[in-house]
Amino acid sequence: MLRLGALASVWLGCVDNRGALIAAGFILAGGRAHTVAEPVLSWRYYGPVEGRVVAMDRSASDALRITLDRVRIGDVPGDRRPQRVRLSLHGDARSLAPGQRIMTTAHLSPPQGPVEPGGFDFRRHAWFQRLGAVGYTRVPVLIAAPPQPEGIRITAWRMAISHHVRTILPGEIGGFAAAVTTGDRSGMGQETLKSLRASNLAHLLAISGLHMGLLTGFVYLMCRLFSQPFLRWLSDCLCANWRLSVRWSRPRSTCCCLGKTSPRNALLSWQVSC
Repeated sequence: MLRLGALASVWLGCVDNRGALIAAGFILAGGRAHTVAEPVLSWRYYGPVEGRVVAMDRSASDALRITLDRVRIGDVPGDRRPQRVRLSLHGDARSLAPGQRIMTTAHLSPPQGPVEPGGFDFRRHAWFQRLGAVGYTRVPVLIAAPPQPEGIRITAWRMAISHHVRTILPGEIGGFAAAVTTGDRSGMGQETLKSLRASNLAHLLAISGLHMGLLTGFVYLMCRLFSQPFLRWLSDCLCANWRLSVRWSRPRSTCCCLGKTSPRNALLSWQVSC
């Protein structure tokens, strides 16, 4: 990829000044691909798996799914061992939390490519997610060590808030509230997701969690910063074009805004009637 970018810069640089930008795109893409490179499992594996929980969600089969880092897979050497694996839990998986180190016996396999030409390439998606293997387990998950939140504190806070929400609102209602609030969809079943898609409300989950918090905070900040100047400007425009009756909160202070009082002062406690 890097060599291709260099060749593109030499050839396109002679034709158009935009060649450097195109070459920079090739170089950045190649650099990103090499930056996230991790070992990928190249064979099917069945045996002990140990790792730290860093993410939790739901699979297409409605099973709880966890992502592990700091993985140990039997006697696989470190240079061939995936750094992250994702497991669907079909056994007992109660009381799991981000940061816990767990151990189980699981089936693992390499991420698969597209099932049809031009289809979704999960192998490529897994490469940039640094997932070196995916699989499932049907045996209970054992907790090997208490939570270690180093590097995943934000995820741990999100899951703690999600757990609190689902404690107050049990069932699918709590799962939906937690998903919209924190982005944690592990409490929502497939039936709820299908109902949201059928009613064209699935986009609420796409903007959930951090996105919803950022949007709400931005709108609140903008309202705090610009609401008063905007209202003052609006009152000046209205009073300059129409005659409005401005009635003060006090019963005796009713006057016309043209010539008898300043719109900016009247805006503090006003009721407008045309």
